[in-house]
Amino acid sequence: MLYSKRIAQKLIILLLSLCMITILMPGISFAESEKPFFELNVPDEMTLDSPPQGTTYDYHDYNIYICSQDYDNSITKAEAADTSVVRFKKDYDDESDEDSDVYYIVPKKAGTTTVTLTDSYGQTKQIQLTITPQFVDDYKYLEKLADTRTELEYGAEITGNTMESASVTAEIEGKTYTAKANYNGYFHISTPAYPAGTSVSMTYSKGLSTYSEILKIKPTEFGYIELSSYYYTYNNKVKTPAVTVYDSYDNDEYYTKISKENYTVSYPAGRINVGSYKVKVTGKYNYIGSDSETFDIYPGTPRIAKITSGSKKLTVTLSKAPSVYGASTYQIAYKVKGGSWKYTNASSNSTKKVIKKLKSKKYYYVKARAWKKVSGKKYYSSWTGSKKVKVK
Repeated sequence: MLYSKRIAQKLIILLLSLCMITILMPGISFAESEKPFFELNVPDEMTLDSPPQGTTYDYHDYNIYICSQDYDNSITKAEAADTSVVRFKKDYDDESDEDSDVYYIVPKKAGTTTVTLTDSYGQTKQIQLTITPQFVDDYKYLEKLADTRTELEYGAEITGNTMESASVTAEIEGKTYTAKANYNGYFHISTPAYPAGTSVSMTYSKGLSTYSEILKIKPTEFGYIELSSYYYTYNNKVKTPAVTVYDSYDNDEYYTKISKENYTVSYPAGRINVGSYKVKVTGKYNYIGSDSETFDIYPGTPRIAKITSGSKKLTVTLSKAPSVYGASTYQIAYKVKGGSWKYTNASSNSTKKVIKKLKSKKYYYVKARAWKKVSGKKYYSSWTGSKKVKVK
C-alpha cells in the first residue's frame, strides 16, 4: 500500500512539472515537438547532360528534382553553397497537395556542393549533391546526330543537325567558324570557298559532351552555263560564243560565276554553216560533271533586186544566189492589200520565181526570205522589206 502511494506521488509531481514547463514556455506543445522532418526525393548524384533534341531547356522533363515525400510538410527553400555547380528552379508539384513545392535541379557544371533545404516548419537539412561530368549517352547522341557524310561540297555552306542549342565549330586551314544550333538542332556556318581536298574539323558540344569528326571538301557540280549569244546570222565565218559558268548555290537570288580554271569548254567542228551547234562544258578541280548549251546559225537576209509585172503574173528576182546567204532556197510571200499572205518556193539555188494566176490591175505586196533544211529542221532568215507592185 505504501509502495502504491509513492508511485502516485511521483506521477503527480511529473504532471505538475510538465504543466509548469507549458506555462513558462507556451511556444512549445506536444504536437509541435512531434513535427515530422521531411523525407527527400533527391538523387545523390546526377549527370550534367542536356535535354533531347526537340525539347526546351527544362529539367522538368527529366523529373530531376528535390521535394518532400511527406504531405504534411514541404520544402520552402533550396540553396546551394556553390551556385556555379547547380541552381534550382522552383515549381508547383501537381502530384502532391496544394502546399507542396518542388525545386528542379539545373546543373551548371561538374562538381560537388552542399545544398541547404528548409521545410515549412523552418527546420533545415543539408545534403551533398554531386554533378558528374560527361554523360556517355550525350556523346552517343551527338555522334548519332552528327552528319554522317564524310565530305562537304565545294562552295556549299556548312549545315546540318545536332542537339538543341549545341555549339558547332568548324576549323579550316587554321581559321575557326562557329554557330549555335537552334531549337530544332539545325545549324548553319558560312565560310569562304576552300579548294576541294581541304580538311574540315567539325566539333559539336553540349554541356561537357563533345563529339568531333573530320570532313573533306569534295568537288561539286556547277549550276548552269550561259552563252553570250544563242542566235547568229550566216556570214561565212566561224561562230564562237563566249561561255559563262555559274555555281549551283543561289545566294541572295544571284548566282556566282565560276572562274575559268574550274572548267573546260569544247566547241564542235565547223560552226560556219547554217544549223545547230552544241557547246559542252566539263568541270575540273573544284567542280565535276558536264553540261551543254546549243546555239543556231540562220541564213542571211537576202535582197530583192527587182520585181517585173506581167499579165496576171509577177517575176521576183533576188540579187544573189541563196547559197551566198547560207541557204538553199528562197521563199516568196505575196498578198493583195487587206488579204492574207500566200507562200511559194523558188527552185533550189535559183534567184528567180514567177508567181502566176494573179488578179489584173491589182496591187500586190511581195517579200522574200532564204531558208535551208538541216537534219530535219528548217532554218529561215528574216524577211526582206515588202515591195508594192501592180499586176498588168
